[in-house]
Amino acid sequence: MSSKAIREYDAKLLLAYWLERAPPVDPSAQVKTKLVYPTPRVAQISWDPATNTITPENQLPGWVFTTKLVAKPDQLIKRRGKAGLLALNKTWEEAKEWIVQRAGKPQKVESVTGTLNNFIVEPFLPHPSDAEYYVCINSEREGDYILFTHEGGVDIGDVDAKALKLSLPVGEPFPSRQTIADTLLKHVPASKKETLVDFLIRLYSVYVDLHFAYLEINPLVVLDGVNGGEPTIHYLDMAAKLDQTAESICGPKWAIARDLSVYESGPQATTTKGKIIGADRGPPMVWPAPFGRDLTKEEAYIQKLDASTGASLKLTVLNPEGRIWTMVAGGGASVVYSDAIAAHGFAHELANYGEYSGAPSEGQTYEYAKTILDLMTRGKPRPDGKILIIGGGIANFTNVAATFKGIIRALKEYKAPLVAHQVKIYVRRGGPNYQEGLKAMRLLGESLGVPIKVYGPDTHITAIVPLALGVTSKPKNPIHSIAPTPVGPPSPKSSASCQNLAPEPSVGSIHADGERTQAQDQIVNFEDKTGKGSQPQRPWYRPFDAQTRSFVYGLQPRAIQGMLDFDYSCGRDTPSVAAMIYPFGGHHIQKFYWGTKETLLPVYTSVAEACKKHPDVDVVVNFASSRMQFGHAGSMANSDMETADAKNAAMRAAGFIVPDTFEDLPEVLKQTYERLVSNGTIKPQPEREPPVIPMDYKWAQELGLIRKPAAFISTISDERGQELLYAGMRISDVFKEDIGVGGVVSLLWFKRRLPPWATKFIEMVLMLTADHGPAVSGAMNTIVATRAGKDLISSLASGLLTIGSRFGGALDEAASMFSNARDTGLTPREFVDSCRKQNKLISGIGHKIKSVNNPDLRVELVKEYVHKHFPSHSLLDYALAVEKVTTSKKDTLILNVDGCIAVCFVDLLRDSGAFTPEEADEYIKIGTLNGLFVLGRSIGFIGHHLDQKRLRAPLYRHPADDIFINMADISQPRVLGKMQ
Repeated sequence: MSSKAIREYDAKLLLAYWLERAPPVDPSAQVKTKLVYPTPRVAQISWDPATNTITPENQLPGWVFTTKLVAKPDQLIKRRGKAGLLALNKTWEEAKEWIVQRAGKPQKVESVTGTLNNFIVEPFLPHPSDAEYYVCINSEREGDYILFTHEGGVDIGDVDAKALKLSLPVGEPFPSRQTIADTLLKHVPASKKETLVDFLIRLYSVYVDLHFAYLEINPLVVLDGVNGGEPTIHYLDMAAKLDQTAESICGPKWAIARDLSVYESGPQATTTKGKIIGADRGPPMVWPAPFGRDLTKEEAYIQKLDASTGASLKLTVLNPEGRIWTMVAGGGASVVYSDAIAAHGFAHELANYGEYSGAPSEGQTYEYAKTILDLMTRGKPRPDGKILIIGGGIANFTNVAATFKGIIRALKEYKAPLVAHQVKIYVRRGGPNYQEGLKAMRLLGESLGVPIKVYGPDTHITAIVPLALGVTSKPKNPIHSIAPTPVGPPSPKSSASCQNLAPEPSVGSIHADGERTQAQDQIVNFEDKTGKGSQPQRPWYRPFDAQTRSFVYGLQPRAIQGMLDFDYSCGRDTPSVAAMIYPFGGHHIQKFYWGTKETLLPVYTSVAEACKKHPDVDVVVNFASSRMQFGHAGSMANSDMETADAKNAAMRAAGFIVPDTFEDLPEVLKQTYERLVSNGTIKPQPEREPPVIPMDYKWAQELGLIRKPAAFISTISDERGQELLYAGMRISDVFKEDIGVGGVVSLLWFKRRLPPWATKFIEMVLMLTADHGPAVSGAMNTIVATRAGKDLISSLASGLLTIGSRFGGALDEAASMFSNARDTGLTPREFVDSCRKQNKLISGIGHKIKSVNNPDLRVELVKEYVHKHFPSHSLLDYALAVEKVTTSKKDTLILNVDGCIAVCFVDLLRDSGAFTPEEADEYIKIGTLNGLFVLGRSIGFIGHHLDQKRLRAPLYRHPADDIFINMADISQPRVLGKMQ
């Protein structure tokens, strides 16, 4: 459970909506009276620091302006009345003035000072003092309990001493109405008892259904019924906590209660409609910081990052002027380092507390590191410098070198401030590829001019703390430098271990079950070793031994492989994982390694099915908890009982061996082990020589231990990093710089940015070639295929397959012919004459309809654009000179749109300055111009497909009278072969 306090405003909305709607906590928990549920009347007023204004009046409910009001801050402040933070029996104008005078101002409450920025107003309720009661529901390990007293209000005094208590243990039947009344309502007038019993039943039903962790109402006002009616209930002050880890279950229920359109209409009914659309009806629950603990801009930024990722990023600034800053991987490690710093007497210098974990990306790690570096390098440098501890435990799966990339990037960016503030950096980390990561850190220190000392897993996790702090006392744990771990041959097996190994079955040998060992058989079957049908013989209170088998709930192949590798290293006969349970994927099999061979583990969709197939399993490993509280650095002690000191004291009292600090743990473990050995509780066994576990191919490749030739090469795009790249350009920059479709084509086709006039020309070509009516072969094929019931892709492919030298493919050929003619020095007339002598048509010349006197407007548009924007258009000028020669013979032999586009594109390639002559010629040869036609015409083909589908056109059959059929006489008779 992660118990988090919520605002009084939200607590009252939850009760307002769910008190009448929540399912009963027990079938017997039914309302017996005509209970009058409280009317939901509560309004929230917030102060906006950007404008120094409070919530506008048009966003408040109408009753605010016609009712006498109570106004008070809503920021988890206790005893507001005694602190003078309560305005009673005020008109709206008076309440507004009272709020404005305090909004945005610092306010001291007891020993805490904070800024008042959130207020609550509700109707003022005159009532006699004897109508005030107190009720509180709380949760503890053994169950829930209800406290009730007939004397509520500001002067309630010691609740624990005077309140009556009803315990509701886990697993016990819900108490009867009589039990509730006899236990809690002894001093309540008889006329109100039944109403209060009903209210307490409904209150507890809401408490359970919405996963409250604490709910207090003081005072709870119960007024006598009017004209023989039922007594009415009103809750004035309220404090509540919810179990934040239940957000995945209760999030929609919490949200709908916060949808003000349920209670009001008009502008004040702020909902998700017309605004940001959320996952549920109503805004999600808000988890306010404790009073006096307003989030800084940097803390809010990290909190926003944390909410947008599955990883954990936490930051709390304790002392902005502090000398010691930490950047710790892992929530547990964050506690350990803070504990060690405090244990050495430097708690007053500890500047921050937080952690990054859960495999954040390089970009997220960079943002986290940059935020901390920015904070620690502000202000005037200290003469004694500052310390940055980059620490963490030994990672299981995380590539340490990869996670360090984001930190290294941030450190490089802050080189000058780090030097100016005399920052010394101490690094301790372990896990996969830690040697490369620490090596990169050490080399970074040499290039930055910032002292960076690095330590690996051989150094105790907190041993760098006294080094960083300059503590000269003898370290409690040895400090080791980083030892290289070269990849060498497997360790030789000892004779003792070899004697215990069973011989491998030879190829072709027949097993007892009739199976035959096949050559290169790599699958290990454990069914005959698991003892299916047998129950574990160990006592229930000792679930873990060498034969323990488990189910893993959730698909976690990486973690399971680690468990199987450990099993194999320990010499287990069978894997500790019997099966996986995954409700969403269907029953299937997954393959894992067992040493150098492989084994199969089943995946079931339910726990019942898995238990039926594997009765020997008695442990479940749950990877699907759906917890929302991720990272210990985000947790909070909400009471003295939840502090580390209280937990340590409770464990000592129960007989636990608890070291004073984490640094003492290795020595305490050593002493405990030696004591248990000396009294015979532990009998040391000979160490088993562990077999070498082969490294996974993918991991070995990532660590650079092996190399493999790439199957193919791609040089135009990359989606492996934080952001998709087009020819090295980030996709965000593609939109930021508005390069358009033409710019994207220039990046992906030519691997470079072309000037705006060139990219605009590409877009112009795509628009001009998009379609040419339904009668052309490509469009006709698309239409016929569509009317035959084919899908879009099939119909589009049918049309595209017609593109070639006779349809659409003239662009490449025209570009080649005109380029070669000019490059070889032929005059336009010599070019035309040479083609005539070869009986060869000039691609790009000629049109069925258009002529000199009836020009093609598409060609005119292209020529106009090129003459206006191209720096040079020599091949277009050459083609127009050729046109003069051809049209002198026939006026339809004009430069058509294909030819015009082709020669202009050659001018673009040769004269834009972006290509060498060799590159320009290569792009012409490899079909770039036909690519433009294919890309543009696909727009039209898709349009024809959608048009036919929209028209619901039937299957096309060509009319017979449009086909000339000629069945010529067969001059020779057919000869039939005979079988001999």
